[in-house]
Amino acid sequence: MENLTDKPIDVFISRKSVDAKNARILYKYLVQRGLNVFVSDITLAKKGNSDYTDEINKALEETTHMIVVSSSPDNLNSKWVKSEWTVFINRKRSGGTAGNVLTVTSQNVKIKDLPLSLRHYEVVPFNIKNFPIIYNYVRQPNEPACVAPEIAYPAPNDSKVLRGILIAMVFSLIPLIFRHYTQPLNVLVYLTEKPQMNLSPHYPKFDTGELSLSTSKGIWKQEARTGKPTLFKHVVMPLFKCNVKLDLNSKYWKLERDSSNLSDELNLKIVPNDRLATISGSVQTSQGLELDSVKILIEGDTLLETNGSGQFRIILPYKLQRESYRLVFRRKGYRSVTTDYYPVSGRIDIIMSPETNQRENMGI
Repeated sequence: MENLTDKPIDVFISRKSVDAKNARILYKYLVQRGLNVFVSDITLAKKGNSDYTDEINKALEETTHMIVVSSSPDNLNSKWVKSEWTVFINRKRSGGTAGNVLTVTSQNVKIKDLPLSLRHYEVVPFNIKNFPIIYNYVRQPNEPACVAPEIAYPAPNDSKVLRGILIAMVFSLIPLIFRHYTQPLNVLVYLTEKPQMNLSPHYPKFDTGELSLSTSKGIWKQEARTGKPTLFKHVVMPLFKCNVKLDLNSKYWKLERDSSNLSDELNLKIVPNDRLATISGSVQTSQGLELDSVKILIEGDTLLETNGSGQFRIILPYKLQRESYRLVFRRKGYRSVTTDYYPVSGRIDIIMSPETNQRENMGI
């Protein structure tokens, strides 16, 4: 609802320019409830009258109530603000109005700091939750009172002061943060086998490998050995990024994870790299005939067969993996073949020969 400038003024809001924001917030609240409110920067702009002094004096003579908004005792005693509330109080004392005088203050203003004349009237902390209290003091007699808190809420902390403190703290921390994230770091890395993997007792132990750390600033490499920590000197991280890429180049082992948050000490788990997990190959005759249904016995207890193309492949779990395997190939009508297989060599191709009976061997 717009301010009703053609009606008698219900409330005059006095404030210094630094308190204009709070005054406008209160102004809008009261106007929305049907009151005709005078606040100089808004009301005079609507009137478009250049004789501001006459308009202010007229409003002071006409208004029923006076609200003084202030964030400091000094503002209450400033020339124009003091003049306005003094005029209204003198008018009230002389019987010119039966209206109320309210001082609406921020947290920085204590009652004991108010001018003596204002202390005798109502003082309400500036808090939106207290606006119904203010309205009830200045409402028109024929309007019902608002539901208001029995005890006024305190004014909130001065957000400008808090903002200033926070900004100062942030700026003071920036050099420390920059130094922390750009200073080279010495990193000590410990490698241990991941527990409860149920490894085969024949799986080769980790002995040595090339361990590398990398960031967008560079790559650092060191030889890692069993039972000894690996030291990386002067590792440089990008600003505000704490993640480092990791890699272990080892014959049978790899890192469980390929990245980690960087710190001066890293404890990394290693696991088998699957180079010993796969057994694959083919079986055929010397004439190149692919043999299906060839039974393959691995270390005397694991059995598989070739498919219709004479191919075979199996991926073994950790508990069966080892550096080499004894394989036995059997098929009815063919001589069995026993061989040692090394997975790191890749696929194995087996040639099986037909069995010959004794009469053939004797040339009969």
